[in-house]
Amino acid sequence: MQSGTNLEQIKDYNQGVVLQIIRDRDGVSRVEIAQRTGLTRPTVSNIVGRLLALGLVAEVGRTKVLVGKPRVTVRTNPDGAYALGARIGRRETESVLVDFDGRVVARTVQPTAGGPAAVVEQIAQEVAGLVRESGIAPEKIVGLGVACPGPLDHASGWVHSPPNFPGWGDVPLSKMLETATGYRVALDNNSRAAAVGERWAGAARGIDDFVMVYMGSGPSASFVVRGDVFRGPSGRAGAFGHVTLHAAEGDPCACGGRGCVDLHCAPADTVAAVEAAVARGESSVLADNELFQRERRADRFDLVKQAVLAGDPVASRELERTMRQFGHGVVMLLSIFDVGVVVLGGWGFRRVAEHWRNRIQAILQAHDRADVDVRVSATDDPSAIGGAALALHAAFAPRLNGLVPRDGVMARVGPEDPVSAGRNRDL
Repeated sequence: MQSGTNLEQIKDYNQGVVLQIIRDRDGVSRVEIAQRTGLTRPTVSNIVGRLLALGLVAEVGRTKVLVGKPRVTVRTNPDGAYALGARIGRRETESVLVDFDGRVVARTVQPTAGGPAAVVEQIAQEVAGLVRESGIAPEKIVGLGVACPGPLDHASGWVHSPPNFPGWGDVPLSKMLETATGYRVALDNNSRAAAVGERWAGAARGIDDFVMVYMGSGPSASFVVRGDVFRGPSGRAGAFGHVTLHAAEGDPCACGGRGCVDLHCAPADTVAAVEAAVARGESSVLADNELFQRERRADRFDLVKQAVLAGDPVASRELERTMRQFGHGVVMLLSIFDVGVVVLGGWGFRRVAEHWRNRIQAILQAHDRADVDVRVSATDDPSAIGGAALALHAAFAPRLNGLVPRDGVMARVGPEDPVSAGRNRDL
């Protein structure tokens, strides 16, 4: 939990702290806010008054107390602000419009247009359509957040030759999208965007420290520390796919190591193992499945998951092998980054997420980590919603990293109000 400060110079940081308490508690009194933040009651009253005037929170009732007058409860106003999000995938691009509580108001999914210029134009058209058809006032949109495969630079907004994206070299994606849409753009990879989304309105709402484990074409992880994503000085934190499982006998990996999680737990590895079993003549419903023979491995992984749900012995055995090795990787992850919550999300877990959760939970318990709570994202792929959450987080989350010492006090560098990161947003 973050504490506020009573210094006038960083009042917008305090506003973010108070707003986060209101969001996380889903209804709280001014007295409780003061107790949880360490701010004075007059400071809290002034901040809540500003948030009420901005329409970001609303008074929703009164709570009786043993002594004194009933306390007025405030909670976030879903209609107070909105954000746009986009997920750029190799095969499809998804765009969403979410309200201040992170709930999806509108969504579109289209085949990915192609190169960077075509995708930028596609997203610009889609988000404009979402805003237009929703009838939401454009000034309520605080920005656009984009989840995109890496490698990328979150700070500069550049994408650097993502795998399986022909024609994508070094692309100033954020700047291109800002020019095309008129919105301030926040960019990050799928895993980190998903983590921010889960923290804002998902399985990790109200949790300041947790690990997001994301499964797309391969596994990755994101660390949330004190309510914010930890990226590391080089931006490479969370390369879970390159944690070593089998150092001696493992296959060589492109990272220079051997036996990495990515080689043994990615969807393609599970599919390859099922293919090999079918080729050996083992009995499986997939042996005579024409789609399994001709589709790309990403599509075949969905078929493997369907076979698991149907009780197929080969598919079940190979997914179990994958989950077991993956679980040991999670144990190693938690040996380094000690948190009490792990969230699973991404299309790789889709349809069989509870299988993954139960297996990982059992492995953690066997390694004396029964205290860790493994949770599953409520959405099939949280990265598009996470993209929108990036924009909300950039506008409203309390952060001190925009402050620098000046003449012995703390002063803010950049816009005074965090909401000024949006489009035409004069708060």
